[in-house]
Amino acid sequence: MDERTRLGLGIAPAAAVLGVTGDGLLRLLPWGLNVPLLAAFFARRHSDALTTGFLAVALLNARNPDSLIVRTNLGRADAGRRLDAPYLAAPSADAVPPLTAALPTLPEGDRGPVAAALKVRCTGPYPADWRTYNLPRDRAREAVGGLRAEFPARARGSQEGG
Repeated sequence: MDERTRLGLGIAPAAAVLGVTGDGLLRLLPWGLNVPLLAAFFARRHSDALTTGFLAVALLNARNPDSLIVRTNLGRADAGRRLDAPYLAAPSADAVPPLTAALPTLPEGDRGPVAAALKVRCTGPYPADWRTYNLPRDRAREAVGGLRAEFPARARGSQEGG
């Protein structure tokens, strides 16, 4: 048996395990396991590449880039620059909690439309199946749930007009 065959047979069990559990893992991680799997595929013998791939995915999830973008935009608005309200009205689920926390500090003209857009985006009908559960989406729904009391009339009027 040559070296390539032996290497292929060595990788096969790991590929089978990842294939079986991959669907569940891909639903849990936004980027899934694409980076580590590609790293393992191209750097077969180097376990450092696989570790680096897992670390990259973990750091991206921990850093939460969408939330960082929203916080940066809100910081620029606090510094006197123009607020990009249409962009803030369509965030990913990761960015909704910091945006709802900062909603009272938004300019008066942008507050209602952004609150209404967040409500429409985050309170839609989602399947209750455990396979489609998404932690950021669940956190976004919780954050938007408190908006009903804070912005009831304005958000309702914005939804009907838009």
